[in-house]
Amino acid sequence: MKVVEIYGLSNVREKIINNIEYNENVIYITSYDSLRLDIDLYKGKFKYLVLDEAQVIKNVYASKSQAVKCLNSLYRFALTGTPVENNVIDLWSIFDFIMPGYFEELSEFKSMYSSNEDFVEKIAKRISPFVLRRTKGSVLKDLPNKYERIITTPMYEVQQKIYDSYKLEAQNILANGGKSFDVFPHLLKLRQICIDPNLFIEEYNYGSGKMDTLKEIILEYLSNHHKLLIFSQFVKALNIVKEFLDIKGIDYYFLTGETDAIDRIKYANDFNGKDNVKVFLISLKAGGTGLNLIGADTVIHLDPWWNQAVEQQATDRTYRIGQQKNVEVIKLICEDSIEKRVIELQNLKKDLIDKLISNDDSSITKLSSEDLSYILK
Repeated sequence: MKVVEIYGLSNVREKIINNIEYNENVIYITSYDSLRLDIDLYKGKFKYLVLDEAQVIKNVYASKSQAVKCLNSLYRFALTGTPVENNVIDLWSIFDFIMPGYFEELSEFKSMYSSNEDFVEKIAKRISPFVLRRTKGSVLKDLPNKYERIITTPMYEVQQKIYDSYKLEAQNILANGGKSFDVFPHLLKLRQICIDPNLFIEEYNYGSGKMDTLKEIILEYLSNHHKLLIFSQFVKALNIVKEFLDIKGIDYYFLTGETDAIDRIKYANDFNGKDNVKVFLISLKAGGTGLNLIGADTVIHLDPWWNQAVEQQATDRTYRIGQQKNVEVIKLICEDSIEKRVIELQNLKKDLIDKLISNDDSSITKLSSEDLSYILK
């Protein structure tokens, strides 16, 4: 079939869209961002609309979500490995694209979800005729093994004192009636302190237990001929790792939101096809999806993510079709810290996707005052 990519400068995209053959066997491919900018140019009716990475439209009010729902088509499909990233409202938005009007109005849906304990089971029954689930285990029979392990690291003395002071502030805010959004900035800083206080404290030079552990792992695994993906939500943390690699003369690729599309493809292809570069540093937002990095056999998560589904997506950059080696996944966690509590809380709330669609771990669905107290205890 004929395939046409809608990309490039706005005038180039406009010309392509104006020449769309809506009644012919042609596949048109575009990005969510381009569609958002070009939506007023699409005048005809497609036979099929297919959303890949459909979790992109989980936010009902986002302009990307509104744009795809304006397209006209006879049939609609949504493909995603994480249909529920935050809570069941994500699923409402995806179904609002697939079958507009199938669920109640959003306000009523939210009300029913928050007040009815059996509502998740009811949703599961309603969506089951329209969901086809395919797990790696059922489809990829020859996929090698994946091993996961958590390595706990201590904080150094000064690092621990800084952590304790910010933790106490957060506890006091919560005890005095503060809301979730009042505590979030402190949660962010606590997570950063676990990695390295340098992430927001200038001229801190007392070391980081986790960062030193990571450096030891890198040297050990490279000496044993492994290839590593290192993920973090914080680009500044990756910059610290980058400085260490520069000092040691270790080559690497570095991918953030600033990396352009052409370089993304080049880095991935070179990393998979060559052995001269064995380390790939990747930020959450830039590389959590849309990359094939089967050249690696080790994935290191420098910081645990609130959303375990997103963490799994990142791991799947290497644990996917074409992988021929066993994959080891290492999660670095500061002992007796917010990071450990986040993982425990994820496990307490892991049944949401179980009940709706799959048996994958779910993300934190809500951060109530009770949740926050648990994390900060």
